[in-house]
Amino acid sequence: MLTPFKSILNVCLALTSVFAARLLVSSATVHADSTSVRRGAELFAENGCAHCHGTNGIGGGKGPDLNNVAHHMKPKEIATQIHDGGKNMPPYGDALSDQQVADLIDYLHSKRR
Repeated sequence: MLTPFKSILNVCLALTSVFAARLLVSSATVHADSTSVRRGAELFAENGCAHCHGTNGIGGGKGPDLNNVAHHMKPKEIATQIHDGGKNMPPYGDALSDQQVADLIDYLHSKRR
């Protein structure tokens, strides 16, 4: 027969297990995201994005500051812009894979102020 103390102890152990499992999953997600952000930063540098958008996307060239792009554009809109280009932006659809575009989007989302 469970005493009130043992019942509370079992609930605490169950909650601790759930918390530990969530912590493990969340740390794995952060690692994957940070890898994608790193790859996105490398792609930003390698593809000449800084030429128009400035170092680290802070603006100052022909293109806009990208540090807040995630506030006013959805990921799909950003992907379309990268793929198709824009008014003064060349298209990168033939040059970048879908994964590379996703990495660039993760990089831009990491720059939210």
